[in-house]
Amino acid sequence: NDGGKEYPKKKETRDLMFEFLDVPQTHPAWQREGGYTSYTFGEKGKKVKVILLDARYFRDSLEKSYPAPKRYVNIPNTDGDILGEAQWNWLTGELKNSDAQLHLIGSGIQIIPEDHRFEKWANFPNARKKLFETIAASGQENVVLLSGDRHISEFSQMSITGKEKPLYEFTSSGLTHTWGSALGEENQHRVGELTIATSYGLIAIDWNATPLNVTMKMFSTENGKLLQERKVVF
Repeated sequence: NDGGKEYPKKKETRDLMFEFLDVPQTHPAWQREGGYTSYTFGEKGKKVKVILLDARYFRDSLEKSYPAPKRYVNIPNTDGDILGEAQWNWLTGELKNSDAQLHLIGSGIQIIPEDHRFEKWANFPNARKKLFETIAASGQENVVLLSGDRHISEFSQMSITGKEKPLYEFTSSGLTHTWGSALGEENQHRVGELTIATSYGLIAIDWNATPLNVTMKMFSTENGKLLQERKVVF
């Protein structure tokens, strides 16, 4: 839990994850250190590129603090990194060389939120800033961030330098369990409401709309009811 590059079984854990997800042994991801990869779906003019980052394998250490409410004793780690040099170079190429109409960047930990005390990119502000700069420098406006891990669901939005339109993050976690009660968790970048009900996420793409319309939706796992939605226009 909350492990980084110091975890002694990270290689074995990565392999078990790939096996569980049925990643073919011939896939290039097996030949790299870490568990990052990408997939492109769809035909020309209607392509979606899913970029899955590894935010643990190369992540610098955080010293845990017990008991609560503090989670760590050395945050923010201003000098720390999350992706590692090889993965940064890979991500840059994946964005710059893409002809997809939509890019979904998945991270196991939240990227935009910075107020809560748990694991997040904001614990490493230089790495977070570098990620935003990488996205902006790629020239790809059509980017949505995806994250989980938090036992809650929410939408976050912020403007970043060099990107014309706001950057959105869809945090969807809590398919089987959640915090169970409202914690009043602060998120200065949240748009909409904090969802603590067990839920799942769905992204609907309207390929007939110009510009492209993408709608992020949260649904209840108990009755299938739509809990929240947020439309992004590219």
